[in-house]
Amino acid sequence: MIRTPFTTSRHLCGAAALAALSACAPEPVAPDLRGPALEGLYADTARAIENAGGLRTDATPSDAPLSLSLLTRNFADIAFVSEFSQTGRRPEQTAAAIPLTRWEGPVRVGVIFGESVAEDQRADDMAEVQDLLRRYRRLTGLDIRYVPDGEINFLVLVLARDEQRAMAQRIRAQEDLPVQVAVDLENSPPALLCSASVFGPDRRNGGIAVAVALIKAEHRGILRRSCFHEEMTQALGLLNDSPTVRPSIFNDDEEFALLTTHDEILLRMLYDRRLRAGITLQQARPLLPAIARDAARASGARLVTDPASGS
Repeated sequence: MIRTPFTTSRHLCGAAALAALSACAPEPVAPDLRGPALEGLYADTARAIENAGGLRTDATPSDAPLSLSLLTRNFADIAFVSEFSQTGRRPEQTAAAIPLTRWEGPVRVGVIFGESVAEDQRADDMAEVQDLLRRYRRLTGLDIRYVPDGEINFLVLVLARDEQRAMAQRIRAQEDLPVQVAVDLENSPPALLCSASVFGPDRRNGGIAVAVALIKAEHRGILRRSCFHEEMTQALGLLNDSPTVRPSIFNDDEEFALLTTHDEILLRMLYDRRLRAGITLQQARPLLPAIARDAARASGARLVTDPASGS
């Protein structure tokens, strides 16, 4: 029985936070914004973030060195905390400590495009998805692959605003997915750039049972790619975003657009055989330094003693 949803998302406030280097306080966004107006807003958002120095694509930035203590701390912050907690009918953005959440069985990924997505854009998106799945297999050892139909437990939705509501009605009618997925689609505001939810535990193995990632079809360019990277990766179990975690996509300031070497190390750590779904941070903490060291070595990362000194 699917009981516990964990949700992660990105908001328009990322651009403001990066530019101001302060708490996020975005301008109000009209709740009924759609079509070309919404595309324009997202394009403006991407330009604002890039002009502020964000949406970087460098995987191993020289201005953000890695150390063993930093990797250990960041993994604890991202893997053992949920960005949202379920206190009622809808997730609320209040961080909560959680046990380790990850897949423990085969992952079958399906992709549904709305009719608004042109064929050439679908081809680009599928190439992005397939590239990410290849990386996930290499980094985690998961049996994860795309399937065009059949038994799908990880669904990637690429939908425009009106298509979200149509998909919600379809989900409610078919009952193939948790009803919370339909609720989230119906209530996803324009200010929400993209999102993902995972549900579990799987009764067979205690891991994630179902995951759904929503990519807003109105996105273009690097911001669209960054939504695939962040939401699909977080749906593997790295559920939190933290302003102190860097260089990483798991940070709402949008400094980095695509998976960094740091993020690849966190994925390796998440699926290390010394850990398991359901383990608590207290139980895992003694293991994390050795796991971080091994993951960094496997990624070919050079660790420094003190990231503040860069030496």
